[in-house]
Amino acid sequence: MKELFLIMTRAEGPVGEALRKVLAPLGTVEIVVDQAPEEGEESKGIGLYWYENELLAGYEGLMSNTSYFPLYTAWSRAFYHLAQCERDFERVWLVEDDVAGDAASFSALVRETARLDIDYAAEGILSRAEHPQWYWWRNYGSEFADPYRAFQPLCCLSREMVTALLADREKRGRFLFHEFHFPSLAVEQGVRIMDWTQSPLARRCFSVFRYRPPFLPDGPGVCHPVKDASAAIAHCRSVW
Repeated sequence: MKELFLIMTRAEGPVGEALRKVLAPLGTVEIVVDQAPEEGEESKGIGLYWYENELLAGYEGLMSNTSYFPLYTAWSRAFYHLAQCERDFERVWLVEDDVAGDAASFSALVRETARLDIDYAAEGILSRAEHPQWYWWRNYGSEFADPYRAFQPLCCLSREMVTALLADREKRGRFLFHEFHFPSLAVEQGVRIMDWTQSPLARRCFSVFRYRPPFLPDGPGVCHPVKDASAAIAHCRSVW
């Protein structure tokens, strides 16, 4: 396996570091931050990356609502980082910082996804016909003949899928909301897709994994959203 993990967080801190440590045995881990690191932070050798907004034209649109979210977020910086990336990886895992999990659960999920040589993996991959009540169809859908949505505070993309997304961004001049853009393009491209909720082995790697309300882990599994920093750190260090 040649896995690259990009942890997306507001700023360098203990939660990102806990995720880095639990994921490090599985591949290369890098942290992409929204706030400029303090002087000297980038030289610590922990794989910390930040890019100025001036570099990110064309990397907007990845969040659902730009009236609530900034134009450029850690998702924008992560994809700009991938566009510059010369590392030898087979898959990249995009991990928001309110995802938490124990080492055994993360390991089992990564190994099962890699075993099947998946190009795109996430939870809740559904077509518009399967989930017509999805809130964001009001903003998206016409861009693809067969639109899909997913839930992806955690998702996995092959290098080929990253290349396809960057090429589609170039064609459009920007990204679309990632929970619409990624699954819709994956279906259009006919790549190997894995909905973790539909895989018996992968499904067992998760605990509560939802949009809201926040969750306090009380057993093994990858979970979301864990907003309490102490709980997230403890869960990443846990052995169940």
